[in-house]
Amino acid sequence: MNAPPTARRPCLHPGCPRFRPCALHPTSTPYRGSSTAQGYDALGIAFQDDLARQAKRAKESPAFRNTFLRLHLNRWTRQQTTWLPMERWDATAGLVNLAEIRPDRHCTLAAWLASSTELATVVVLFPPEADGGEYVVHMDTFAPADNIDALADRDQLPYREWVEQGWLTLTEGDIIDFDRIRRQIVDRYARRYQVDEIACSPRAAVRFMQQLQAEDQNVVEVLPGFATMSPALNELEARPSSRSRRRTPRRRA
Repeated sequence: MNAPPTARRPCLHPGCPRFRPCALHPTSTPYRGSSTAQGYDALGIAFQDDLARQAKRAKESPAFRNTFLRLHLNRWTRQQTTWLPMERWDATAGLVNLAEIRPDRHCTLAAWLASSTELATVVVLFPPEADGGEYVVHMDTFAPADNIDALADRDQLPYREWVEQGWLTLTEGDIIDFDRIRRQIVDRYARRYQVDEIACSPRAAVRFMQQLQAEDQNVVEVLPGFATMSPALNELEARPSSRSRRRTPRRRA
């Protein structure tokens, strides 16, 4: 009795004796069903329709995109999973000059201070002042000066280069100086703009939050998680055409 056609097909599992490698040609378009199927045609595998459905799903769902590229097309990806495609985020990029923003403009701040030995970030969001206007986003990121090389080796990222370009600010010592970050929030933002609220996670930042409250700042506790972050992230994901601008690097002379 002849075996069913599926039993004679080459297998894509490396442990199977019928395994045959398969990869999409580098110049092919991964989300076109015809291109995707080419790599499998050579193996005699007749499931192009299923691959076309998978390619369509990957094109429409960023969360499935890298899974499709890795498992179906043997392509390396920088991330295991993707939420917001980088091309969409990069398309919103622009230069932000805080000196050009009206001093009394309303804004919201968020501070991430999860660990004194990691990176810390302060994000300032200026909402649109009119319908159809743009969101202006400015970010300040901090790292401990004495640990910057160790962090760069661990994360395989050019932190020293980012410091020279003005994207990353170092604080003295082997832990981040939270007092410096607090002073920057008050002096650079709260005294110039109308800060509606400052969102902070209480993790490793309770004293930081109390000090800001002592300076008459409206501090809001935000616990990271699906319940607190999903509404905002869903709104961000639903705004593919919204424009936002990122900070201008402070280049050193």
